[in-house]
Amino acid sequence: MSILFLMDPIESMNPQKDTSLMFVLEALKRDKEAYYLPQGGISVLNGDVTFSVQQLMSNTNSGLSLPIQLGEQCLLNETDVEVIFIRTEPPFDSQYLMDTLLLDLLKDKIRIVNSPTGIRHVNEKIWCSQFVDLVPPTLITRNQSLFKSFVSEHQTVILKPLDGFGGRGIMKLHLD
Repeated sequence: MSILFLMDPIESMNPQKDTSLMFVLEALKRDKEAYYLPQGGISVLNGDVTFSVQQLMSNTNSGLSLPIQLGEQCLLNETDVEVIFIRTEPPFDSQYLMDTLLLDLLKDKIRIVNSPTGIRHVNEKIWCSQFVDLVPPTLITRNQSLFKSFVSEHQTVILKPLDGFGGRGIMKLHLD
């Protein structure tokens, strides 16, 4: 049985900090067949789900920047797959939405790590705001008046885009 990794292009991986790479390497270490599933690589024909994938192979001895390489393109059927890891980064665009909707068709057939339904319905930066006693004062808004008031009250704030990841777009704002 195979493990699929729905993730961003391999060349965009940062080998120093990419947890998807660690998951792939661990699967290979355990002699699992691992495959790269690109966004848009899921198809449904008459109710049967197929995956257009490329096998992931260990490449630790090559001296290349990534310790994995891609094999030939192939097509796997849902019955060939043991587990699917959803590892794509935002933005939450139409392809991201379509992939999660198609994966929902498999929730009773294949173990999917990172629930497609959960990914669609829970933004991690908004979700944590329900734990008011555990998080620092937090404002989620597009309202300039509320923003200015919040900054005035706290003097130093951290700004984070709701659809960001990997530290991108984070800024520290301090009033003198």
